[in-house]
Amino acid sequence: ADLFSAVPGPGALSVARALHDGIVDVAGRRVLEVGCGSGLASVAAARAGAIVTATDGDALALQVTRLLAQAHDVAVAVAALDVIDEAAVERALVDVDVVIAADVVYNRDLGAALSRLLARCRARGVDVVVADSGRPFFDAGELRAVAAHDVAVPTAGEGTGVRRVTLYRGG
Repeated sequence: ADLFSAVPGPGALSVARALHDGIVDVAGRRVLEVGCGSGLASVAAARAGAIVTATDGDALALQVTRLLAQAHDVAVAVAALDVIDEAAVERALVDVDVVIAADVVYNRDLGAALSRLLARCRARGVDVVVADSGRPFFDAGELRAVAAHDVAVPTAGEGTGVRRVTLYRGG
C-alpha cells in the first residue's frame, strides 16, 4: 500500500483550490477522479455540488477517501481503477462530465495511460482538469494551463518545501 495516500499531494491541493475558488465549476456535474490518493480533490468536488466517483488502484487510497468524505459529510463513491487497463478506463468514463487527476504520473507507463485517457475524454467531449507539480513523465499535450500555484509540501516526501503546481484544462 502507498502511504502517500494518507497525505494530500500538491496537485490535489491545487485542484481543491480551483474548485473552491470557482476556477472550475462542477456543480451538478458527474465527476470521475482518476488516482484519487487521499481523496481531497474528490471531496472538494462533492462540496462544490458534483456527483463524484473517486478511483485509484490502491485499496488504502480508497479507504482514506471514504474516511475523508465521511469526515466532511459528503457523498463520494469509490471504485478500484487501474488506469493502464484500457477496457476498465472505457467503462469508467461512461456517463462522466468531468475527469479530474492530480499528480498521477509517477512513471512512463502512467504518463502514457493518462495521455490515452485524455484522448478518450477529448473524443467524448468530457471536460478534463489535471494538476501536475512537475512530474517528469507528464505531457500536457493539448491541455491548456489555466492556473499555477506554489504549494507547501513536506520536504521529507517531496525533497523540497514548495512545489509549483500547474492546473490544466481541456476536453
